[in-house]
Amino acid sequence: MSWSMGRRRIFISFVAFFVLVIFTVDTGTPALMNHLTIVEAERLSLHWLNAYSKTNELPGQPGQNSEDLSGLIDQIFTPKHENHHYDASAAPSPEQSDFSINNSFNSVLGYRICTTPTKCPISGGSPVQNSHLTSEEFRSFREALTLAKIDAFLNASAAKHDQRIVTVMVPLLRDNKPQAVAIIDVVRSEFEQALYEGIQQAAIFTAVVISLISLGTILMLLNMDGKRRDAETEASFLALHDCLTGLPNRLQFNTILKQCFEKAKANKERLAILRINIDGFKDTNEIFGHSAGDHVLKSVGQTLKTNAGGQAFVAHLSGDEFAILLKSLEHENEIIRLCNAILEIQQQPIFFKGKHISTSLSIGIAEYPLDCDSPEDLLKHAEFALDRAKAIGPGQFNFFTQELNKEMQRRRKLKIELSQALKHNQLQMHYQPQVDTASNTLTGFEALIRWPHEKEGFIPPSEFIPIAEQNGMISEIGYWTLQTACQEAANWPENHTIAVNLSPIMFNDGDLVERIKDTLAKTGLDPRRLEIEITENVLLDDSNHISSQLVTIRNLGIGIAMDDFGTGYSSLSYLTRIPFTKIKIDQSFIRGLDDGKNIDSIIHAIVGIGDSLDVSIIAEGVESTDQLLRLNAAGCYIIQGYLFGKPSSKPALDLDPISRIAKQPVHKELRSKIEAGMNKAVGFN
Repeated sequence: MSWSMGRRRIFISFVAFFVLVIFTVDTGTPALMNHLTIVEAERLSLHWLNAYSKTNELPGQPGQNSEDLSGLIDQIFTPKHENHHYDASAAPSPEQSDFSINNSFNSVLGYRICTTPTKCPISGGSPVQNSHLTSEEFRSFREALTLAKIDAFLNASAAKHDQRIVTVMVPLLRDNKPQAVAIIDVVRSEFEQALYEGIQQAAIFTAVVISLISLGTILMLLNMDGKRRDAETEASFLALHDCLTGLPNRLQFNTILKQCFEKAKANKERLAILRINIDGFKDTNEIFGHSAGDHVLKSVGQTLKTNAGGQAFVAHLSGDEFAILLKSLEHENEIIRLCNAILEIQQQPIFFKGKHISTSLSIGIAEYPLDCDSPEDLLKHAEFALDRAKAIGPGQFNFFTQELNKEMQRRRKLKIELSQALKHNQLQMHYQPQVDTASNTLTGFEALIRWPHEKEGFIPPSEFIPIAEQNGMISEIGYWTLQTACQEAANWPENHTIAVNLSPIMFNDGDLVERIKDTLAKTGLDPRRLEIEITENVLLDDSNHISSQLVTIRNLGIGIAMDDFGTGYSSLSYLTRIPFTKIKIDQSFIRGLDDGKNIDSIIHAIVGIGDSLDVSIIAEGVESTDQLLRLNAAGCYIIQGYLFGKPSSKPALDLDPISRIAKQPVHKELRSKIEAGMNKAVGFN
């Protein structure tokens, strides 16, 4: 339990108080017991003198004190049904030399009637002093005689001889004037002594017990109060902080942003917001587990906090998104240096339970007053810049611009409209032929999705597919494409295949293989006629769960093609690990043939790889007969491109490759070479 200084002081104060109580009881109880003993002795002495005076003549009547404890003691020790008094016959006569009159726990041991300190004409019993008075007795005698007041004390001289004696001085009055003093020695019984000592010990014990109980209660209350305060403090902290990273959350960030924005506006200062996203964080969770994902979040949060500096405000907004608020900026270079430092550090792998987790960050930046005039716009524009940075690629940062604002507004508009188009089945499927020029045959088609916008015409897939991927619509679009293409291909001749592109995101859905099997079962398409096209981005994380899915798909008889080969993160290890059946040469290489670039050797190399691995090679984006001739010369005969047909909603099942070539504007010599080569491949002379 953690106590504040205030609670420690309260507890120490209570401890000191109860120590004082115990000390008071320890020292006060004996004094109280002695006082009660003296009062009891005075009471007994008065009763005895009253009884004695009835049979013996005294120089005066015993004096009475005003209200004291004797009356109370009489009430306690004298039963109400008794008319308690001392019988005169019980009083000793002057001639008695030894006697003991018992009353309560004490008894009269002896007495003296003295008119002066040195003259005691009457005595009896066994008084402590038979001759002269001790100094203590003399003081008490003088007080009783001059003040006409009963006085009593514990006889110290008797205590030296292990006797428990209380000496009582009772003034004897005549006409309210003291004439003599009766000195009566009352012996305290052992029972009374034991009783008083027991009471004293019980009082101390009771005080200690009550103190301990009270201290325990106080301790419990302080503990409960401390827990309540700790709970309130923790609740307040959690309301404004992320419980995983310990960083301020979105609520606190927005509050601080508004405060800093108003201050910057009043003082004409510059502000900047960096919105930061962990690239591929969903994949990290699925591959390494959520505990690893939590570790990555904490590590990234610590990196940002360490590098941002004391003037920056770092927050964890949600999920895998962080933000940094930079105040009192002097120059944009400060932002650039910070972004470069963060991205450089984050290139280092994060270690978790013996595993190396590679992560990268995307950063979007917006500034005030350059980019906006409100804190809400500043935050929104930083998000626009973040989206652009993510679109550029992992590990990038991007500043907001007005051109970007227009683009992002368009992207947001298209996002809404794409969702509606998908909902109302407004997307279309087009098919582009794939031709084997070596055999002059149509081998199949690639299914290509199209979006006919009611105002803008066809929206390019390169524009709306990234929007679908970033906003969780790509899987729905992908499965719709698969279902539609397979259903269409089921009606084609059995020697025609259908190629369908799958997004890398679909491999993380968990049920991709089952969805493919279900689609084939519903459409009745032979698995050998289906070809799945993937890009190299699918294999970036080099994870076993993607490889195993591809192997399972291939075992179903489905072909697997690597699309856009050579443009991404190509690795020959992919070709040996994944059971590819086809490699597609990207159209950027095909365009290079027309630019005079030395592309032929690259195509030769790719064809050589395909031959050695028994994998077919197809060139996409072929538009001219010159490109076709050079591809054939390099050993690539399967062609896809405008040369043999544009994508169409109605597949050209009756396509004749030779007649298509014949219509192309090409030199006679070139046409004859092409036709001769194609005719030779099919056995024409």
